[in-house]
Amino acid sequence: MSSSASGAGPHAADATDLSDTTVHRAVAGYVGVVVAALALTAAVAANTSALVLLGATLAGFVAGAAAGGVASSRVPTLPIHIGRTRYRRGAVVGLAAPFVAITFAAIFGSVGSQTGLAAIASAFGIVLAGQWLSSVARTRAVAATVSSKALATARWQPPRSPALDWLLLGLWPLVAAMNAYVGDWFSAFIWAGLGLLWATSGLIEGRFRLGDTGVDPEIRIYEAGLVKQRPYSATLVSWDDVDHVRLRDGELVLERGFFDVRFDQGTLEDPKDVLSVIEGQLSRDVRVV
Repeated sequence: MSSSASGAGPHAADATDLSDTTVHRAVAGYVGVVVAALALTAAVAANTSALVLLGATLAGFVAGAAAGGVASSRVPTLPIHIGRTRYRRGAVVGLAAPFVAITFAAIFGSVGSQTGLAAIASAFGIVLAGQWLSSVARTRAVAATVSSKALATARWQPPRSPALDWLLLGLWPLVAAMNAYVGDWFSAFIWAGLGLLWATSGLIEGRFRLGDTGVDPEIRIYEAGLVKQRPYSATLVSWDDVDHVRLRDGELVLERGFFDVRFDQGTLEDPKDVLSVIEGQLSRDVRVV
């Protein structure tokens, strides 16, 4: 176990120190996707030509991205505000709800099928962009909360199942292609969207890594709490939220109600040392069992 934050390896800058460019792009891209989704669905509902539909969608994305970029530049604390709580992060993804409702309306025949297809594509686009923004915002919020240097670090491997991951990687597009082949476009869009969501969540959670990019996963211990550093994102477990900490049955467990944090000893470097350091950093009396 390292006593400083220098053990992240020779890769890119720490995910907890995201560049301003990355943050601006996340905000701009998300707002651009939302406006483009509105423009696309409205254009399809109005039965416009393909040229008008394409132009409206592109114009919506450019205008939305420009507005998002300006907002991110003028309000630099916006991503931190979003990333502080899971409710705000959920609200970012939740903007897809009206498009999901339109999709269900199309399935039951209340609106045209073409509008439904545009709505479901828009919903998945917003959720994907929202996942990216939520991850970036949460990582930026972590960086704003912890000190600049970790008190101690330990190598860690996020939970993964390579065989299942590879199976799903081939299964999602195959099922989508089969549905498209028989003309079931609603199912094809749904399966394709679910596959993209699964792949995106895998990158955010650290199950996947694109070559040697990002940073080496590790546990970082700060005065403010414990940071789970993944290749492209970071999450914080505040000491104030921890009720108990224990090392038992092959797991290091930080108990905090319904949201326990668990580390399999096989994925964590020096779990006993990690437990010892955590005990010394807890901000209030914690029963060790």
